[in-house]
Amino acid sequence: MQSQIDLEGDIDQASWFLYMDVGQQHLVKTALFLLEDAENMLHTEPFPDYADYSYCIFPAAKAFEGLLKNQALQFRRQLAYCFHQIQT
Repeated sequence: MQSQIDLEGDIDQASWFLYMDVGQQHLVKTALFLLEDAENMLHTEPFPDYADYSYCIFPAAKAFEGLLKNQALQFRRQLAYCFHQIQT
């Protein structure tokens, strides 16, 4: 089973990744590390003791939540600026 994400290369140059702040980038890299670790465990252990891999996704979900929050705040500031310009 091949990993579809190259952890060593492309992610650091992806436009969506560069748009994130450092904390969000760290969360995404943590999620990818955990995902790769879970994949490696599947290859080394014939029957892993657990079947819940949500711990791999949680850091990426938190990063995405922060990204959406930043986008919403930026949109709100731009909208307020536009309304201010219309009123003056």
